[in-house]
Amino acid sequence: MIHACLFKKGSRVAALGYLAWLALGRLEKLKSYQVVPCTEITVFPADGASSSVLVQGDGDVIAALPARFELLRSSVLLAVPAQRG
Repeated sequence: MIHACLFKKGSRVAALGYLAWLALGRLEKLKSYQVVPCTEITVFPADGASSSVLVQGDGDVIAALPARFELLRSSVLLAVPAQRG
């Protein structure tokens, strides 16, 4: 399950407020914050965005908006070396 966090106020001042509430461990108390469980999400650039908005994955640019993210039902098998000692 993907948990999409919606911040309904988009100003810089609001972002600082969200950070403060997060630091206090009380973000979920805000009416302008909502967590929505989903299996896929499409993200669009804000209206009036003057340039392309880039998407990063693990620190690398992997796409530009709009972008669709989907939770896959299959898993990836990893080979991990045994721990020593």
